[in-house]
Amino acid sequence: RNLTSYGDQPRTVQFLFPPHIERMPYDYCDPQYIGQRTATYDRAETRDGLPTVVFQFRGEGMDETPGYSALAGVPERYHAYTDGSGWLWIEPVSGIIVDYEEQGTSYFVEAASGERLADFHLWSDRYTAETSAVQMQLARAARLRILVLEDWFPGGLLGLGIIALLAVRPRRSARPRRSAPVSEKPS
Repeated sequence: RNLTSYGDQPRTVQFLFPPHIERMPYDYCDPQYIGQRTATYDRAETRDGLPTVVFQFRGEGMDETPGYSALAGVPERYHAYTDGSGWLWIEPVSGIIVDYEEQGTSYFVEAASGERLADFHLWSDRYTAETSAVQMQLARAARLRILVLEDWFPGGLLGLGIIALLAVRPRRSARPRRSAPVSEKPS
């Protein structure tokens, strides 16, 4: 999670996705947007042999007025807002984003009435093939490291413990034990 009040405004949502991501909504921030967004689980998908979960996100009415305050009339007469949406492909064990796609619109509204005046920036963005390939390599390595440390290593230690217990337990001899002769007393 982010530190509260870190940056120019209070934020308590996470910046990255956690390992062992669940199929539930996540509130998060990233450097591409001014405000928080909610990522909602959409589906599971395999990309180049790597399992991923796909989350859809949407951010609407994000106030970006401070970023345009150098323009005439901003913020006195006009405010700037952005609406955006997209998809995140996340490797579920590591929580690493392996692909990203988004599109959106930035627009001016009249400060007094809130009436939408004009769209000034229509945009879309996506990881390049090279970026996605690097992210997938990072996710594969992190996934393997997590699986080794959380599943295989403890399982291996358990197996070694069982073998050690079996090795030190007393063995039964294959030949029968001889009992001491019983002496008979004359009666």
